[in-house]
Amino acid sequence: AGRRVIEGAQARRIDMTAQNIPADRRRDGNARLCRGPKTLHQLWDEWANGIGGMKASRLFTAAERGRVRSIYSKRKIFWDKVCEMVRAGDLAEVAIDKVYAAYGD
Repeated sequence: AGRRVIEGAQARRIDMTAQNIPADRRRDGNARLCRGPKTLHQLWDEWANGIGGMKASRLFTAAERGRVRSIYSKRKIFWDKVCEMVRAGDLAEVAIDKVYAAYGD
């Protein structure tokens, strides 16, 4: 659970437990995207709240986003559009329904 570091003629152990890793570098086991959301409502729920005990994707750190970069960037287009519509005064559910109306089911 550690790594050897050579300093001069001595070697010492560095404890690599979560306590010694800076918070922005820790790996959160719950920072994952769901495998295949079936609806846009599920996709939005993944962004806003997280699905199945997973961390909400809006709270991912840069490192966590990087691990799922391809999927995250494709989904972010939708998330950004819904956020824009919410800022304009729509409820998230209404905004998603408008996306369905524009692009179909």
